[in-house]
Amino acid sequence: LFAVHPAHVGVAMSLAYRTEILALFWVLAGTWWWFRGGEGTAGKRTVGVTVALALGLLCKESAVCALAPWAVIAWSSRDRRLRAPLLGCVAVVIGFVVWRVAALGGMTVATIPPLDNPLAHVPADQRVISAFSLVSLAAEHLLFPWSLSPDYSFDALRLPSTWTTASVVGLVLSAAWL
Repeated sequence: LFAVHPAHVGVAMSLAYRTEILALFWVLAGTWWWFRGGEGTAGKRTVGVTVALALGLLCKESAVCALAPWAVIAWSSRDRRLRAPLLGCVAVVIGFVVWRVAALGGMTVATIPPLDNPLAHVPADQRVISAFSLVSLAAEHLLFPWSLSPDYSFDALRLPSTWTTASVVGLVLSAAWL
C-alpha cells in the first residue's frame, strides 16, 4: 500500500493496533457464545462469555463496551437463559477494575507528560485551533504526499496560538465533512 500512497505507511509500521483487533475478536467470540455457543446449558454460556470478555479486556480496555449492548439485548429477550452471563460479566469487569487499580495505582494516568501529548498542558482554545490546523495538514498530506514522513518527533508540528490560514482551512474542511 505504501507504494501506491505513502499515507498508508501507518498500516505497515504500526503493530500496536493489533490489540484493538484482538479485543474485537474476543468481543465477537463472546457475542457468539452468548447467543449461539452455549446451547443447552447456561453454565457453558456463562463460562464462554466471561472468558471471552476477560480475554478482550486483557487485550484492550475498550472491550468493556460490549457489556452494554449485551445487557440490553439479554434483558429485552424473552429467553431468561440469556440473562445468566450478565453476573459473570459484571464480576469480570469488577475484577479487571480492581486489577487495573492495583497495577497502575488508579484508573487514569495522574499526569500526561508533554512528550506524550503536547496538547495536554495548553489552554482549550489553543487545542481547538491546533486540531483544525492538523485537519488542514492531513488534507495537505493526502493531496500532496511527497512531504509525508512516518516519523514525526516531538515538536515537529508547531502548535498555533492564534487562528492561522491552516486553522481556518481545517475548520472549513471539518464543516464540509459534516
